[in-house]
Amino acid sequence: MYVFYIVLLDVLRKDFGLDFGNNVILKMKEEGMKIFVFPFEGYWRDVGDIASYYKLNMKLNKDPPELNLFNSKCPIRTHGSKNPLQDY
Repeated sequence: MYVFYIVLLDVLRKDFGLDFGNNVILKMKEEGMKIFVFPFEGYWRDVGDIASYYKLNMKLNKDPPELNLFNSKCPIRTHGSKNPLQDY
């Protein structure tokens, strides 16, 4: 997960590419912006392009999936829609 101040939008407007790991963060460093990191030891996969996103989704469809989506120690919280159910 990346968290940025709105000032990053000025950096993104420049034509240097939008890959955060290879372009945005390096450009921020070059421009003297402060960068902070937090060591993360959980499940993480780079889904920076459609192929990576698809590959990750296929891994989660395996039995058992690579990531336990029902881990009570690390719940996934979502906001449910209040729309009516679909009728087919």
